[in-house]
Amino acid sequence: MDNRPSSLRQHLKKVLRQWSSTIILQGLAIIASTGVVLIGISMLLDSYIGLDMLSRTGLLVLCLAGVVIAVIQSLIRPLRQVPTDMQLARYIEEQHPELNDGFVSAVEFEGQKMDGEAKVFLDRLMSQIQTQSSEINFSKVIHRRRLYQAEGMALLAIVLLALLA
Repeated sequence: MDNRPSSLRQHLKKVLRQWSSTIILQGLAIIASTGVVLIGISMLLDSYIGLDMLSRTGLLVLCLAGVVIAVIQSLIRPLRQVPTDMQLARYIEEQHPELNDGFVSAVEFEGQKMDGEAKVFLDRLMSQIQTQSSEINFSKVIHRRRLYQAEGMALLAIVLLALLA
């Protein structure tokens, strides 16, 4: 099993990098939206009520607290929950059912010492998965729809703030 395990691991690492970058970009979009919305609300309150300096300071602290909460909820928490290789393999299988649980099995059994028929079976499985996985674009396994929605939300919030300012 010369370089086959490293090939599986490379696919898993590619999907994990894609997952991480999606989480980071989505988180940044949510943080930007949160900041813009809070600034917009603060501006509206100040223009309609005419807040004194102490109230503005309190509102600024609340806005900063809101942004910190957004950072924790949309970046720190999701990035701390790193999926395992098996979870990634299952996700890949969900996106590409034509692998017929072979990818999960290959990840599970790779690197294990086997002899006889078990080794022959594992070698065949690894060869089959190698062939099937060469047809998959692993850089597009993670769907980015939620990322695009978050980016759209951030852009809309920025446009609204620009119109209100």
